[in-house]
Amino acid sequence: MDIKTRNSGKTFYRVPNELAAVLLELGMVEQVNQTINTPEPIGPKWGVTVNRGGNTCIVLTIGAATSWYDGHPDDAPHGFMRKDWKGSWAGHETPENICKLYESQLLPGDWTRIKMMPRIKR
Repeated sequence: MDIKTRNSGKTFYRVPNELAAVLLELGMVEQVNQTINTPEPIGPKWGVTVNRGGNTCIVLTIGAATSWYDGHPDDAPHGFMRKDWKGSWAGHETPENICKLYESQLLPGDWTRIKMMPRIKR
């Protein structure tokens, strides 16, 4: 049972029921009915932004790890995929709406940089 003291307002969690019942009867504490919210499962969060270098890029955040892709828009759907030890592709495929948003937000300077970059063969 969770209880909260009346004089200091401190909350104590998982107090044995027998002890909590005695303290409640004496009027020293009150019962706290709080539910513990389970955290959401960590999933990929996508976005399009401008990085510190001034390049438009796709951002993939999973938990505390963040990755960026600023290559050719045609390669964007597979920009976060890498070959694993067996030679097969593994990773996250970029959603179609993020790819379209990335292509629409590219600036003229981005296109100049992209034309100079080598293309990735997948």
